[in-house]
Amino acid sequence: MEKPIYLKDSEDAKLFNELRKRVNQRVETIPENRDLYIQIKAIILPLVYFGLYVFALFNVDKPWIYISSFVLMGISLVLIYLNLIHEAAHNNIYKSKRLNSLVYRFSIL
Repeated sequence: MEKPIYLKDSEDAKLFNELRKRVNQRVETIPENRDLYIQIKAIILPLVYFGLYVFALFNVDKPWIYISSFVLMGISLVLIYLNLIHEAAHNNIYKSKRLNSLVYRFSIL
């Protein structure tokens, strides 16, 4: 099987170079303390989820609070999956790949 050959268009090269330039400019504007915010999210989001669960358990006799707690748990679970698992999959939470892998595996349980 032959390796596919792609024709290179000068317009495509210009577009790619412009895109690379814009991405690099955007990456340079990312604040240095971004990692701290991601690590805080990695702690707070699961705590919110489990806190809502405990809150629901203590309010079983109040149907609206009980149901609302589980609705908020669903929303926080979506936030966990959209934020925490995504960041862990890209090894962005901690500098150690092992810790990111641990967060990722813990989150998908």
